[in-house]
Amino acid sequence: MRCSDSKGLGRFREEFARAKVCVPNAVTIRMSQITKSLVRFTSGERFRKATPREMRLFSGYFALFPISGVLFIGLGKSVLDHGGYWSIVMYVAISLVALWVAAKVWARFIPAKASWIIGGIEWALMFFLALTVRL
Repeated sequence: MRCSDSKGLGRFREEFARAKVCVPNAVTIRMSQITKSLVRFTSGERFRKATPREMRLFSGYFALFPISGVLFIGLGKSVLDHGGYWSIVMYVAISLVALWVAAKVWARFIPAKASWIIGGIEWALMFFLALTVRL
């Protein structure tokens, strides 16, 4: 087996070269996004500031999540109560795609500040309804 030169391993390349570890070309090292973020944060790397487009998108998720939660439970009560495994999986997948599309459209037309104000009102209302068991 021929060893690769550890291409694509980033800052670990020197460590692999010093240890003379044989890494086949077919082997890839993958981490989840949360693990990558934690490793980068603990190593002292600073996070970059979010772009205005990302701020609008994430603000859209903040504003649309309570609405989508109510719609998910309200519209899918019969599917969630009586559906089989695949019908529930398809319902969840379609709901997540609908939330993603709605957030993309929301971010295109609604500014981030308006999303934060609307989302704050929605989350306060949801919190009140959850405490009074009217949800």
